[in-house]
Amino acid sequence: MKEIKLENSPVKVARKLLLGTMLGDSWINVTIPQSRISYANATRAFLIMTHANSQFEYLIWKARKLVPLVGKFNIHERPTRFKGKETGGFHCKLVSLSSKYLKHIWDDFYFNREGKVKKEVHSNVLNRLTPISLAVLYGDDGGLHLGERVRIATNGFSKEEVDLICKVLKNKFGIEFIPKLHHQHLSYGIQADNPNSKIFLELVRPYLEEVSCLRYKLDSNFKRDSDCSARHPGINFWDEEVLRIPNSCGRKKLL
Repeated sequence: MKEIKLENSPVKVARKLLLGTMLGDSWINVTIPQSRISYANATRAFLIMTHANSQFEYLIWKARKLVPLVGKFNIHERPTRFKGKETGGFHCKLVSLSSKYLKHIWDDFYFNREGKVKKEVHSNVLNRLTPISLAVLYGDDGGLHLGERVRIATNGFSKEEVDLICKVLKNKFGIEFIPKLHHQHLSYGIQADNPNSKIFLELVRPYLEEVSCLRYKLDSNFKRDSDCSARHPGINFWDEEVLRIPNSCGRKKLL
């Protein structure tokens, strides 16, 4: 495997982390001024990240690293729904303030295809990925299949995009992934065999070991249901270096 240097600048870390979570669970919306009605006229955008309360620690970990780049986040807590029905759980959503930088990232990922805005991934993004980008992509959308093989859900991208992701991971990091068809949804994830999974996990481990609730993604012997006892209180948690509670929440800031 090629030698990969770890990032050391907080802003650089934030930029690379942002790329990883944009490939994963996060998304960006543009801010459209009232006097304009087109995405093409937007100059600013904001980032949205969401996870279940059981992964609140991971959500805050990402936010803390992104603050040097995008500033503090507003926090919201909502009931988790599946097919329109509440599941009894909750998820937390973090929303950044808008910025011109995030609009540039929006331009990298979103394209107007036949009148619809579609999220895509191209080589200009993939060639900028670093280990922390992969760590966050795996933290967002990855897991251990059969206890030892790394699998990442890239189902939102086309077969051509998934092939490109595999090609870049091989050329840039020396790790071989192959597309895996999800028959139910006719979409593709990616998966590595045992030797390549070990290389991948060692690459992302220095970052994800900082997040205890993701331990099960690094260690197949860790029993998530019984051992992962850290359940964070969502919006009742307060970290004033990272979060601001919007007025609409109706909750007082906790000291």
